[in-house]
Amino acid sequence: MKISSQRIIEILSLTIGIEACLVMAGWILNIDALTRILPDKINMKFPTALMFFFSSIGLYFIFRMVKDNYEISTVVLPGVALLLFLVMGVIFLANLTNTETGLLANLTGMQTGIENLFVVKGTSIYASGSGNPSFITIINFILFGLTCINSLFSSPNRQKIFKYIGWFIMITSLISIMGYLFSIPALYFEIYNLTPIALNTAIAFSLLGCGLVIIGKIKTVYEI
Repeated sequence: MKISSQRIIEILSLTIGIEACLVMAGWILNIDALTRILPDKINMKFPTALMFFFSSIGLYFIFRMVKDNYEISTVVLPGVALLLFLVMGVIFLANLTNTETGLLANLTGMQTGIENLFVVKGTSIYASGSGNPSFITIINFILFGLTCINSLFSSPNRQKIFKYIGWFIMITSLISIMGYLFSIPALYFEIYNLTPIALNTAIAFSLLGCGLVIIGKIKTVYEI
């Protein structure tokens, strides 16, 4: 029995959303096992899980926008994109410099606070974790935010953009997963002082990228 593209997108969105909720519950309830897959490796950060929750919603509504020109998508997708840009953009700017406080704190005397939600102080990133997401995590979320905006505009290149961004997110995630499988830290970006990407984060991104690739293959009015 052939599974429809809508059902696949629904399964992917639901899986990503459930994983995000479990990780957020782990941080809030201080259940460390919910925040990571491997006990001795990096965990998914709370801001990352929060953005995955909204991205799971965004993925579904991108599909509905492309497939059915669903009117509610024009309201939901800009909101998802705005959240991704604000949260990931602020964290990115706050970590441009390799200091304890970050660039924004040096300029304003204040920390953002976003990256430190539910972080247990005085522990290593392999125990309870720094709240800073991996650099590739920030890039992937910003790219997904751009995809949300792109889905609102009908053009001959829209589907190609979905596929290009989807493949980029999926390939970088699969490389990270391979790094964990073969114990090659550089593949999951454990390089110098960079925060590595967590295994559950890489898996969630691979699902998100796969969803975008599937949406990119949907026939539109420009291709029929």
